[in-house]
Formats: sequence, structure tokens, C-alpha cells
Amino acid sequence: MAAYRKARAADPQDRHGALPCLIRLGAAETAELPSAYIRSLFDQYAPAFDTALVEGLDYRAPALLFEAVRDVFRRAAKPLRFASALDLGCGTGLAGEKFRPTADHLCGVDLSAGMIAQARKKAIYDRLQVGDLLEFLAAEGAAGNRCDLVMAADVLVYVAALGPIFSAVARVLSGDGLFAFTLESGIAAAPVLKESLRFAHGRRYVSAALSAAGLAPLTMREATLRTEKGEPVPGFVVIARHV
Repeated sequence: MAAYRKARAADPQDRHGALPCLIRLGAAETAELPSAYIRSLFDQYAPAFDTALVEGLDYRAPALLFEAVRDVFRRAAKPLRFASALDLGCGTGLAGEKFRPTADHLCGVDLSAGMIAQARKKAIYDRLQVGDLLEFLAAEGAAGNRCDLVMAADVLVYVAALGPIFSAVARVLSGDGLFAFTLESGIAAAPVLKESLRFAHGRRYVSAALSAAGLAPLTMREATLRTEKGEPVPGFVVIARHV
């Protein structure tokens, strides 16, 4: 514990993630993960990201999101098409690849420049930007830009308090737009940082945060998001829209 405190003091930006370790040890209150830690983690991970997740962890979040969105359109008997889609925490573009055929314009934003560099190689996005998700959404909202689809595949597991990002998404979501995202399942009333250093969120917490942002779930289905250490990682897929 002393070593983590010393590491954090030596690096106020906390690029090596001392704070998450202190939270897990009960030596610090639950808080947002340091941006520098997330950026550093995924910059290092970027070159091997696709292989590690898809082949090594049976990563399914993008496919699960696509299936859930497609089901919404099937129930409404409408063609699956978006004028403008936004991929939050787009990473290397795994979700973008799934949704590209459905979007006239596809934008991706990620905190990690390394991940954006990998996504750029795939040439599937019309626009890519390195940046903080909340700051990006605030700028888009201020500019009056609106999206018919906002998606976040395996992204909000790195966010503790969902309220601010839900509210920011609501401001850029078109009147009948969809917000599609995945989360890892929790049972506590508040977000909990897991051993994996990803957050688990409970259904009641998520529903309350959506409601406070003026959003309501159309779909909230249980799913296995990946396999880790030989065990399924339980989560859920949510499709929400304006109330």
C-alpha cells in the first residue's frame, strides 16, 4: 500500500494506475480512473488489441450491440440506417466495423492516440478524434451536432459515475436516436471497481442514471461480454432513447 501511495505521489497524473490499486485495497474512495492511466494502458495495448480481445478473450461486445440495435429496427419494421453515428471510445474500430454499413457518416473518438492510429489504418471512419469523451460530447453539443446513434462498446466499464456521460449523450442524441452500450454486471447500489480494474454497475443504478438524463431503456438484456481467466464475464446490453 505504501508503494502505491509513493508511486502516486511521484506521478500525479498516475500513468501506472496506483489509484485503482488503492481503491481495490480499500485505501481510497471509489473515484474515476485517471485519464493518464487509461491513455497509457491502451496506447501500449493498441498494436495487439484486436488479436488479444477477439482471439484470446472471445470478445463479443460489438456483435452484441449490433444484434440488439438490429432487433430494435426489426420490431419497428424499419430499415437499419443512420444518417450520423458516433462511436464513443472507438478503440481500433471493432464496433465501427460492425456499424459502418448502416451509417452515412461514422465518427469515432478515443482517449488513446495509439488506438486511434490503429483505427485509422482500417479506413472505416469518416472522422476520428483523440480526446476525452465528456469534453468531446460537450463540444459537439455546443456546436449543435446531433447523432442518430451513439454507441459505447466495452467503454463505460472504465467509468464510475455514469450520470455525467449519460447527460452529455442525451444532448447530442437526435429526437428518435438510439444510445447503445454495454456494461459489466454488478449487484451493489453504487459502481464497484473489480479485480480487473473495470467497473461493475447494477441495473437499478443504470436505470436511475438513464432516467435522470431524460433517457429510457428499450432493451436491457443480459449477455456474456468476454471470457477472462477461463470464466465468462457477465454484463448487459442496453439500448436507450429519449423519454
